[in-house]
Parts: sequence; C-alpha cells; structure tokens
Amino acid sequence: MECQRSMIKAAIKGISTVFYIFLILLFALVSILGAMQLFAHFWSLMGWSGEVVEFVQHLPHDRGTIVRSLTIPDFFRVGDTNMFHYAIRDMGGAGLRVSFRTVANIAMLFTAMRMFRLLSKGEVPFSKGVVHWFTLFTICYVFWSSTTNLATASVGIVIVAVGLIFKYGRLLQDESDTTL
Repeated sequence: MECQRSMIKAAIKGISTVFYIFLILLFALVSILGAMQLFAHFWSLMGWSGEVVEFVQHLPHDRGTIVRSLTIPDFFRVGDTNMFHYAIRDMGGAGLRVSFRTVANIAMLFTAMRMFRLLSKGEVPFSKGVVHWFTLFTICYVFWSSTTNLATASVGIVIVAVGLIFKYGRLLQDESDTTL
C-alpha cells in the first residue's frame, strides 16, 4: 500500500513539473502578446498614427458581420511581416471583450502555474495551497468563459464542481490528520 502511495505521489510530482515548465513558457508568451495587445488598444484609443488593421467577425446564421479596427504602432512591425497582427488575430481580434479575455487568460495561466508549482514540490492535491490556487483558477475561468460561448461556460460549472470536491477533500484530509 505504501509503495503504491509513493508511486502515485512521484507520478503527480513528475507530471506537475512538466506542466509547470510548460505553463511558465506559455505564461511568458501570452503575457508578452497580451501586453502588446492592450498597448495597441490604448494606442488606438489615443488616436495615434500607425497601421490600421480591421478584424472581421462573421456572425452565425448569416446575420451579418462585425468589423473592428485596431491601430498597431509601427514599432510592432518586424521586417516585412507583421507578426503581431497574426498573433492578435489568433487571440481573438480587437475590442474590449478581447482585452478582458486576454487579462483573464493571463490570470488563469498564473493561477494554474502556481498550483502546479506546489504540486511539483510534493504538495498533496488536497493541501491548503493547492485548493486555494485551484479556487482562484476556477474564478478566473468563470470570468473568462463569460466572454465566450455557452459550451465553454458550461465547462466552468464542471470546474466549479471539481473545486468543491477539492475543498471537501481538504476538509476530510484535515479531519484525518487531527484524528491521527
């Protein structure tokens, strides 16, 4: 029994380390692109010069299209290609909702990174710190999913339920620790 427990704990620690490293890289990339996107929105609001890019969003069921424009500062242009333009298009385009989603993405990645850092250091999944960071991740996910579609928002309900299970597991862990 003890051998299985140590094997499971080692597996959780190893997988969490891999996820933690991946999330560090993803967090750095999304933070840089998100900061550039938010700066470009500020640049557009100020009406300063730059390249104006239009993002076209086609509404479902042929209800029309929405065209949003964003002024990209010239110093975001790299050589003959505009790499920032493609990154912003892939992040969702332009507008206040997209900026909110970008901030929520960064917050979700940060909370997930902190949670996996604790797990990679050997914390048990029902420890106080892991449950705390998972709860914050759940809150960030619910805010993020409010800017997307209904299917994504329904996944938020499942994540909230898992968060409650983790809180209950933490209570059971505390009871078992005090009983022993």
